[in-house]
Amino acid sequence: MKIRIKQLRWLSLLHFPAYLGGQEYRLSQYALFRRTTALLHLDDIYKTLKYKLLKDQIMKTKLQFSRLLVLLMLTLCTFGAWAQTSQTTTQTVCIGSEPYLVDASPIAGATYVWSVSGGGSITAGNGTRSISINWTSSGGPYTVTVFTRANGCDGPPTTVAVTVTPTVTISAFLPATSIRCQGAGTETTTTTATNSTGISYSLDAASLAGGNTINAGTGTVTYVAGWSGTTTITASAAGCNGPATTNHVVTVTPTVTISAFLSATSTRCQGAGTETTTTTATNSTGITYSLDAATLAGGNSINSATGAVTYVASWSGTTTITASAAGCNGPAITTHVVTVTPTVTISAFLPATSTRCQGAGTETNTTTATNSTGITYSLDAAALAGGNTINAATGAVTYLAGWSGTATITASAAGCNGPVTTTLTVTVYPTPTTSPIWHD
Repeated sequence: MKIRIKQLRWLSLLHFPAYLGGQEYRLSQYALFRRTTALLHLDDIYKTLKYKLLKDQIMKTKLQFSRLLVLLMLTLCTFGAWAQTSQTTTQTVCIGSEPYLVDASPIAGATYVWSVSGGGSITAGNGTRSISINWTSSGGPYTVTVFTRANGCDGPPTTVAVTVTPTVTISAFLPATSIRCQGAGTETTTTTATNSTGISYSLDAASLAGGNTINAGTGTVTYVAGWSGTTTITASAAGCNGPATTNHVVTVTPTVTISAFLSATSTRCQGAGTETTTTTATNSTGITYSLDAATLAGGNSINSATGAVTYVASWSGTTTITASAAGCNGPAITTHVVTVTPTVTISAFLPATSTRCQGAGTETNTTTATNSTGITYSLDAAALAGGNTINAATGAVTYLAGWSGTATITASAAGCNGPVTTTLTVTVYPTPTTSPIWHD
């Protein structure tokens, strides 16, 4: 009597030719073994062979069949009628339920007495040829014993020493998630397992399709420069009742980018006031705005969150606004340069008044301005009505011979916060007349 562990497959143990009626038959073609018992029954073989032989009209006499039967019995004696995956006297199993059976030819009315020394208990089939043992404790070896009881007699016991292997377990990744910035590089994430024959690491399909790779033995992931998204690393521990798996999810954050200011430069006129200049960014946790040191030293300020710059009245010059976007592989920055143009000023005519005698002629009176784009000269309406003219660019006034009175010349300087003006008043005295000389 032998004890078998685990379920059986169809087996064909016999592969010896038999010659009947001049034709070769291999017994393996007809010896079909039942999955549940894996016992070779001579009755079944007899019926199978008899059917086949009669069908083919090969078996001529009972003597020929007897010879075939003797050959079959010799084969069984030589190789044994065992059809099982394991009949060794020492076996290793996993914690959990395992089937066992004895492969001896059954005896009518026989019962089978099973016992387990420890590590588990019989959960089904006790008293029959096939039982289930639920192994609950690892270790051993534990002894499984069975003997046949028939007609009031007990047969010799058969034993198997069973070592029970505990279920494989795997530790969760610590931490279960992580974040990395987009970019080429290599990172290793590992875990440990107990009762395992080894851990294999793998990547999700999308990460592999993206060009990333993993070393199955070490858990080292090689990321390509263009990859961003979610990468799932799976650790699979081989072992009893396994594999046991755990996952680590890596969020690969794309590189931060910032848009240039719509206009890289701008101008404003000197003076107190607030102006806001902003931009946008992608894959950013936020944008911070700042001013250059000179602008800050001049008393100006900026709202770092909104980009609003508050200018003081006295400030003029160049102001640089920097936008800095935080994020992976950042910060990303862009700048906007503001030219603050000073207020235009004009110098008064020196002197502010003048005189001339009536008469045709041209006189030029000019002044100067700062921060101006140009000075324009003009005459008052009465002087123009009198026929006098002025060159707006040069300030040259052409007077008519018959004109006398007051002419006002205005100089207007264009520029920031302008125009600004100054005037010159010219008094044109009429030519004095002398009456005729009278002789008394």
